[in-house]
Amino acid sequence: MRTPLFLRVIKNPPPWAFDIIQPWEDPYRSLMGAFVRRHYWTSQGSINVFQVIGTAHQQYQNRPWMDLLTSGKRMDINLPLQDKKPEYYRETKNKSPSMYFNTFDGMNYYIGQDGNHRTCIAKFMFYETGETQLHGVTINHYDIDEMFYQMYCELNDKIKRFGLPVILTAESKLIKREDTAGWMIDYFQPYLIWKEYDEESHHELLEELNFEQAKEKLIEVTSRLSLKKQTKDVQKSLLQRFKSYLFKG
Repeated sequence: MRTPLFLRVIKNPPPWAFDIIQPWEDPYRSLMGAFVRRHYWTSQGSINVFQVIGTAHQQYQNRPWMDLLTSGKRMDINLPLQDKKPEYYRETKNKSPSMYFNTFDGMNYYIGQDGNHRTCIAKFMFYETGETQLHGVTINHYDIDEMFYQMYCELNDKIKRFGLPVILTAESKLIKREDTAGWMIDYFQPYLIWKEYDEESHHELLEELNFEQAKEKLIEVTSRLSLKKQTKDVQKSLLQRFKSYLFKG
């Protein structure tokens, strides 16, 4: 494991060697999954290894890159392979085994289901050689409709805070796919399901809301709650005046 690259890094680590490896949050394991507008996938991508800031692998999250280099589970295999065949990291053909990367913005990348040790090695190797691009990797780019997600959160917050008889859920439907060999883009349409129980008619009102309709619903709910508060304030004021009148009497 004590290869020339390893020894040089130990002796003179790069300034970013102790940066913490950030955790990847899978959108499909959270509410954000319903707000994915586009999912781009390619098996023939290229990335700047210095834009890799995290990983989906829990064992390596919240640890420095230097720690992964010195104590990664498979470094005793991968470091000697890098020393024997460094050109592997420069080849443009698809990496074997595959290396996977996830991104939300196309700028910051997270290692996916495989490639932690090789990515770490590539970062230290390319720092020495002045290279940046790792080719032939698999990329998943998730484009999140953050404004719609924030609006959903705000609506849900008002529902819970004021105890409204509403169940709000986020859904998504696939509307189009573009693909050829080696790449694909799926297009999705996020929407909200507003299910409200009408206490007067004893019926459930069901609405499907797109972004604009959700915006109108937020304005409507905010106005309704504001009016309700004003009514309560007026009633409270009248009650205080009435009590004051009785006391004086």
